[in-house]
Amino acid sequence: MTRTHAADVAVIGAGPAGLAAALAARQAGAVVTILDEGARPGGQIFRQLPAAFGTIGQPAADAPSHALGHALLHDVEASGVPVLARVTVFEARPGALAYERDGEVGVVRAKAIVLATGAYDRSVPFPGWTLPGVVTAGAAQVMVRGQMLRPGTRAVVAGTGPLLLPTLTALQAAGVRVVAALEAAPRTALLRGVGALLRSRAKRREAWHYARAFLRSGLRLRHGWTVFAAHGADRVAAVTIGRVDRTGRPRRDHEQRLEADLVCVGFGLEPSNELARRLRCTMLRGPDGSWVPQVDARMATSVAGVFAAGEVVGIGGVDTARAEGHLAGLAAAAHAGWTVAPERFAQAEAERVRERAVSRTLLAAFPVLPGLYELAAPDTLVCRCEDVRLREVREAAALFGPELRTLKMATRAGMGPCQGRICASILEGVLASRLGVDPHRHACPAAQVPVKPVAARCLLEALRELG
Repeated sequence: MTRTHAADVAVIGAGPAGLAAALAARQAGAVVTILDEGARPGGQIFRQLPAAFGTIGQPAADAPSHALGHALLHDVEASGVPVLARVTVFEARPGALAYERDGEVGVVRAKAIVLATGAYDRSVPFPGWTLPGVVTAGAAQVMVRGQMLRPGTRAVVAGTGPLLLPTLTALQAAGVRVVAALEAAPRTALLRGVGALLRSRAKRREAWHYARAFLRSGLRLRHGWTVFAAHGADRVAAVTIGRVDRTGRPRRDHEQRLEADLVCVGFGLEPSNELARRLRCTMLRGPDGSWVPQVDARMATSVAGVFAAGEVVGIGGVDTARAEGHLAGLAAAAHAGWTVAPERFAQAEAERVRERAVSRTLLAAFPVLPGLYELAAPDTLVCRCEDVRLREVREAAALFGPELRTLKMATRAGMGPCQGRICASILEGVLASRLGVDPHRHACPAAQVPVKPVAARCLLEALRELG
């Protein structure tokens, strides 16, 4: 039997953007429901330990933003907004969402929808990247901060951008020995990033918190270095690292081999945009090349009654997500018929513009260097779900052309459970680096129902309910 819910505003995601949106809409008078995949609200940034852990505490000291997160979590709980936790939203239409939880189907009907679906780690393939013990930076933080696990004993951390520091400090707090910390971008990127930090007090405090912990450890960041390959039989046992040039291309004359049982790689984030695509929102290329829904000054998408905020409209960090979520919540409440004072909109819009400008500058300082996609060898997997290797993609491109849709049909790349969430950007990257194909020539892929795997029975039940 399908469970049904009614709300003025349905918010998908309980991270900073979703929590801020829900609180703003509720304070405007709207009836709000939050849906989230996590066991507890907070998202990746304000991650809470499972309730069964009791009060044993976090494994590492909270960053300044986490104090704000705790306050936001408290305010949302005090507001009485219900949170549907551990749910997978697999179908979305204007005014209605279908979700699955523990094999049961539910439908939320709402006058307005706020997409605050966040982001996931961007992957760059290299030989051995699918070995057990090779994890993304986000996965490492989930294990440490979300489960209080020590994912390894001797780690190499590599990637690019400001998310490397939180990963390093989390691992060190968990007792993992970090033997190498590698930033692919040149040292000049750090100088550009500092320029963005000077314009945001909150980001300065956050950066100083992590930088101070990192410096106390005695470890030093190697700029212009990355992982070339991971080696091992049943799990990673060693890593080859080396220098890259300013475009990310590997310099094979600067290779080193290190023993490690853990490799954490973080090459930035990609917006979790599948529900926006399923709702047929107009999609645009963001500054980093990712597909994001087009939004107006009040976070409204091209689809009436659908709003979006936070990482889904472009990677921006916690402060940008909170600002955009607050604005989207006000706009969603207004769309649902509740009165919002013009001065509240004006203040929220100004804060959003300010935070997004700072985030855009910081994002531009640490792009995913195109040459990094030259790390993959011919037999390196580029689509993990369907076991498609780089060699097969190149052969198919030579025969049928380099369009992603064509390659999908020829190789099945992107047809697996992740539906291209991981491999779409990988395919664009390797086509650009190996064949010189402009990544912007590819059309935005359509999102098919279910956008995430669920049992066929659940899908049929939801389709009958939605009509």
